[in-house]
Amino acid sequence: MGTVVAIALLTSALAATAPGAAIDRPAAPARDASLRFVSQSALPVEIFQGLTAVDKRPLILDQRASTRIASGTRTVFYICPDQPQPAGGSRLSFDFQAGQAYELVCRAGQQAEIRPAQNC
Repeated sequence: MGTVVAIALLTSALAATAPGAAIDRPAAPARDASLRFVSQSALPVEIFQGLTAVDKRPLILDQRASTRIASGTRTVFYICPDQPQPAGGSRLSFDFQAGQAYELVCRAGQQAEIRPAQNC
């Protein structure tokens, strides 16, 4: 039985290295976009503010200030400092492009927005 397995493996290896043999390669994954939380608050991003989830997938502490996001239309949940939270949380949907940098900007008295990053 061991000889049969060894012959099968050897035959497979030789076929894979033969000229003109097709090589299956996984498609290159699309590059993610990056999203950074920007606030006018002098306080650092803490556990109760910043980016909280993407498409309802919770973000862990170090991702609240900056995270990677798969390209496409995504819904970002966030908490701006010193602003009331609507029922269900604050959220914005945005069409992220692969390889691009964005920022979610919170400004006192204004709606938050996602825009191309100005200072990376």
